Amino acid sequence: MRQRPTSNIEFVPTAAMLAGDFTQFASPACNGGRQIALKAPFVNNIVSPSQFSPAALNIAKRLPTTTDPCGLINFGVGGESGSSASRWCRVDYQLSTKHAFFGRYMATQVLQQLRLRRRFGQLAEDRLPGREGHDSLLTAGETTVFSSAVVNAVRFAVNKANGQHLPDVVLLAARHRREHLQLPARLHAD
Repeated sequence: MRQRPTSNIEFVPTAAMLAGDFTQFASPACNGGRQIALKAPFVNNIVSPSQFSPAALNIAKRLPTTTDPCGLINFGVGGESGSSASRWCRVDYQLSTKHAFFGRYMATQVLQQLRLRRRFGQLAEDRLPGREGHDSLLTAGETTVFSSAVVNAVRFAVNKANGQHLPDVVLLAARHRREHLQLPARLHAD
């Protein structure tokens, strides 16, 4: 089953904001019903785009775009490029009225790739690293009734989890920077 709920909310600059027009952003529709007058260097909630930092504009062009006049975006984290599967097995065997066996087995597999590898031009949409995992659970038991006052029950359970986080982009960048600058590994936490 794949799903990507869009319950995360953020705000990004709109095309009007990048052009210097913040009138809609300062309007009552975007501010809980009250008008906001932005202070200098804004005049009537407008500023010259030449006053924007080139570095900030470079980052803004990598952010997701929106058609919402307030800059609102909804997005999900993870799930889009991942898959998971679960397998179940249940066995119940009644050997006699006084002797029974049971067994349960479950195996799950999760693979969630880091989406920034596919969409590296976009920033701030994913905050979680990818992950990969294989889990197995086995439970078995035997019950013997000797009398109305004596019951023997044996239970056995084994759980095996094998999971790892795929490398985060930040860690990859830190490793690259360390290798490029020829710095010793102990100066950076990987």
